[in-house]
Amino acid sequence: MDARPLSATQTVTAELETPASEARLSTGSRDAPGSNDADGRPDGSDRSVFDTDISALFPKRRRFGVIDLLLVAGLVAWSVLMSDVRIWLRGEGSSFATGTAVTGATRAPLPDGSEGDTASGDETVATSVPTRTGADAVVATVAAGMKAFEAGDFETARGLLERAVARSPDHAEAHNTLGHTLVRMRRVQEAITCFEAALRLDPDRWSYQVDLGGALDTLGQWSQSAVRYRRAAELAPEDVGTRANLGRALSEWGDDRGAAEVYLEAIALAPGEPTLYLSLARSYERLGRPADAHSAYARYLDIGSESAQADVVRARMDALQPPLGTGLGPARDR
Repeated sequence: MDARPLSATQTVTAELETPASEARLSTGSRDAPGSNDADGRPDGSDRSVFDTDISALFPKRRRFGVIDLLLVAGLVAWSVLMSDVRIWLRGEGSSFATGTAVTGATRAPLPDGSEGDTASGDETVATSVPTRTGADAVVATVAAGMKAFEAGDFETARGLLERAVARSPDHAEAHNTLGHTLVRMRRVQEAITCFEAALRLDPDRWSYQVDLGGALDTLGQWSQSAVRYRRAAELAPEDVGTRANLGRALSEWGDDRGAAEVYLEAIALAPGEPTLYLSLARSYERLGRPADAHSAYARYLDIGSESAQADVVRARMDALQPPLGTGLGPARDR
């Protein structure tokens, strides 16, 4: 045999021709050139990495074929699908509980109603998981509009609230808040349209009935405002202010008899409120009942003798015919 040193090519050939019984355990390291292919599998097709006595217990490894690739692709697709399903289920579960879906990343509503990405961890994740982002954006826009309203920036408030209504026409609070803004801008007729829209969406909301009634008052539409206040009184029977507003609407409409009845109901709820007696007395005067008016004025002075209107009330009492047999002296003595 030639004793000359083997070339690099001859060395590799000699290693590949080494009998399986002389093979050593492979490390599987990718750092060794030619030891593994791109997937980390040992080079070659059938050469075992175990000694003969161990490898004989296992079947020889076959080549990686097209069917294997299809199986791997199917498993990967299934894994991705199940991951999306799990994320969707988590999001839907939280949305039913809190009204907002929670996923790996959600779109945060901005005050102007647009949507921005919120990152999960250190990176922003785009997701098509169904969320309540649209509703949340409307809520944020309404809140921003209310903040502008409270700051006296009615034009900005109007723009934000009109945007909220456009995005969510069934959002009753957005309609109602826009109505308040338009009232402050002296656009009362437009405000009435907004209040009516809110009531169509939520007809049993007491505050919506009162708000529409107040706007109708501003335009002097007393009969219509009385209808709203009466419904509000049915929804909140213990609210004194609602009955006071109803009494005023009826009185301005010309129904002082109905107004007096409502004022008496309000007095039963709040007997210590002086303005109710003053309103009742005026209705009695218009009804041609001076004795009852005098008594109501007297009760007003008993409670609010130091009020700014006390002197006016005393003068009015002196102008009325004192009720006979009541023992009441001149109003100036009160």
